[in-house]
Amino acid sequence: MPIPVLLVDDNPNDALLIEEAFRDAGRVCIVQHVSSGDECLAYLRRQKPYEHAASPELILMDVNMPGRDGFQVLRDLKADPRFARLPVVMLTSSVRTEDVDSAYAAGAASFVVKPLTFDQLQRVAQEFAAYWADVAKVPSPAL
Repeated sequence: MPIPVLLVDDNPNDALLIEEAFRDAGRVCIVQHVSSGDECLAYLRRQKPYEHAASPELILMDVNMPGRDGFQVLRDLKADPRFARLPVVMLTSSVRTEDVDSAYAAGAASFVVKPLTFDQLQRVAQEFAAYWADVAKVPSPAL
């Protein structure tokens, strides 16, 4: 069964490349895309126009977005019991150590520097798809 992934990225070109790379990664993931942190929260809370949205098992979130940046959205998600356990992978073109530290301190599952070429992006998508497909096979602990 494909893994539903929510991509949060304000750059339509980056989003298109990421969606394409995941589509080429063996069709293990179904990627839904929103363009902002506020849209991400509306999607997860199933607010209009996302009342019938599929619940993602993984979020790929850009760090640098206008308005509410990826770190702020991540902190909001981790503070909400409904979404606190949802894995969030932060995406950025930054290689600053402070950004990596901030992502993990806020509760990110992983931090990925956006690859520069489509081939690199495809490799990253294939690795993520394989990893999350394996994670999905492991039963969740009872709450």
